[in-house]
Amino acid sequence: MKRRLLTFAALLSLFSCQNLSLNGSSLEQEKRIYPSLKAQQLMIAAPDARSLEILTRRLKAKVLDRLQIGTKEWVLLGFSQASLPGSLADDLAESWNHSDLRALKQILPEAQWKTWVLAEDIRRNTGYAPAQIQVNQEAELPGSLAFNDLSSGLGSADEGWWRRETGVERAWLYSIGTGVSVAWIDLGFKRNHPEIERRMRVGRYNNQTLAWRAVEPANIEKPNGDHGLASLLVGFAERDNGIPTVGVAPNAEVMPFVAGSVWEVAKALLAAAAEKPDLIGMNYAFPMYPGWENLKEYEEYLPLKEAIAEVLKHSPNLPLIVPAHNYGEPIQGGPREWFPISLSKQPEFQQLMGVGGVEFKEGKTPAVWFNPNILTGYNSRGSNYGEGLIWAPSTALDIANSDPLAVIPNQMYGTSASAPFMAGVLALLKSRCPLQTPVQLKDLLLKTGKPLDAALMLSRAGATVPFVQVDLALQACLQAEGKNLSQSQAQTFSGKLSQNSQGEKILVTPLETLKLMPTLSNLQAGWPHPLLNQQVRVRGWKKRPDSEIEALEVLDLALE
Repeated sequence: MKRRLLTFAALLSLFSCQNLSLNGSSLEQEKRIYPSLKAQQLMIAAPDARSLEILTRRLKAKVLDRLQIGTKEWVLLGFSQASLPGSLADDLAESWNHSDLRALKQILPEAQWKTWVLAEDIRRNTGYAPAQIQVNQEAELPGSLAFNDLSSGLGSADEGWWRRETGVERAWLYSIGTGVSVAWIDLGFKRNHPEIERRMRVGRYNNQTLAWRAVEPANIEKPNGDHGLASLLVGFAERDNGIPTVGVAPNAEVMPFVAGSVWEVAKALLAAAAEKPDLIGMNYAFPMYPGWENLKEYEEYLPLKEAIAEVLKHSPNLPLIVPAHNYGEPIQGGPREWFPISLSKQPEFQQLMGVGGVEFKEGKTPAVWFNPNILTGYNSRGSNYGEGLIWAPSTALDIANSDPLAVIPNQMYGTSASAPFMAGVLALLKSRCPLQTPVQLKDLLLKTGKPLDAALMLSRAGATVPFVQVDLALQACLQAEGKNLSQSQAQTFSGKLSQNSQGEKILVTPLETLKLMPTLSNLQAGWPHPLLNQQVRVRGWKKRPDSEIEALEVLDLALE
């Protein structure tokens, strides 16, 4: 069986988004950054110095990248077609498999190398503009817009359903995700968006693409696109800042990591884990043949599997969230096996949390997102399914425009939206229940989920799947840690909103002076506030026994 090189369309299908489209970008700029990057590439596991010397001298290979996973190193080599023997160049341009590699057996023992085809680098001459992030077509623009977090004012029947039907807004009485850091691996981020920037943490190694890691490792805006930003808006958009979006965990910290290939996802996962986040999400799902781990054609995915295993082994309390994807087929036992979620049944991968998709049927009721009558295999038949998945919203999630100057909000579709939604849910839970393990949290989410009819999808009468109920899961989580529900809710404080000499907002009450945590963008130090020097009512949380935060955590505030 000979494996074709992945085309751009095939590479795009690896993402768990729906209806992805492409726009052009500067080919010359990419060539200038990485002039020798070619389709011909070789991946070697644990190479010795002699093997690398032979490959680099005789075949003029260039070391493109190195990946250290535990005690094993993987090396990615690139070849120029002009420097290869003619027959080998032809083989490399088509595919790598046993027969194609006979020429290399004269150079080094087969036991010393593994093969990998990355095909054309997906960053070359492409930019991401996902069509699944679209303008709300049901809305009519009124004479004047009155945006707030929970309603854009555009009148869509779907507006806010994904928070309302899941109990997110009720869950905010207990948590807004404070003190939790979330690493998110995706493609297409933007800086300076007012819904995210305040809580975005970017360091030296957030861009893990081959094209940009060496020259601009902290630039998360390369390559261009907005899929990653849209994901963050679903999970973590700001509260009460006058823009028509609020995410599930609006006060969690986010760390974006850029990756566009299997190799880069493995690199990004290791880089993210090194930052010690409370949870990691990666918006990727890859279709494989059953038994792929023993097939030569799929060896390029082995480093990612090893990277996942390595991260989870050393971080036993770290949940890793992945989407189920949108082909309307089982994640295992069907025509394909969906990686990495298919690993979750193995003991060493129990921290993996897969997320299936739910739609808002006719603007009236949640239902499993499944369309078996659509005669296509690409990203439109609904959610993949399987045992152990948690089900979350996946259609018509209204979010702010990725362009902060655009007034009409977007909508996001696919399990690309479900996965960051679930990352936000985990942030709410871990903010208040830090002692719960990933397995315990998954069990809470499954047990408190609302049963949705899945008889058609699962071909079994009476079958259901658990639709996440965030408030119930959070209450169960608090009770599991022995916490009083009433005392865990946001409390009300009254006093004068003022500002100290450091520019921090404070609440002066008859009994004490409380520093306010900057949980809202307009409460940050140095920003003016319309209620400054007035009597206000604040709902929030004082220092909790399980928290090191001294300031008053603000849920909302208003005139007294």
